[in-house]
Amino acid sequence: SRIFVESCRVADSNPKIEEIEIPHEVLGTMVTDQASGFKGIAVQLVRHTHGCVHVQAQSQKRTKNGEPVDVCDFNYIQLTGDAIPKMTEKEKSEERKKNPSPTEMPGGTVM
Repeated sequence: SRIFVESCRVADSNPKIEEIEIPHEVLGTMVTDQASGFKGIAVQLVRHTHGCVHVQAQSQKRTKNGEPVDVCDFNYIQLTGDAIPKMTEKEKSEERKKNPSPTEMPGGTVM
């Protein structure tokens, strides 16, 4: 029920923050990463400056010590779930070109 938008990150943004579509409906729903099979509840959205949207997902599983598994970060277009529209491979490819993930940018690194 809360949406945090840090003004320092959106000041003079292009496009204007009011014009950006953010898939809020995914928050609180179960999502699955197509590449790894990771399943979790979408707990946070991150829109990167290049336009891609990432979802922070929290697994319902626990570590051996009973602690929650760390939240994991996924590019929105590689997830499936009831609140995520299905995209064809062609649509995903076009979306990656239009709004690249930071790790897909020249000089980007995967950590």
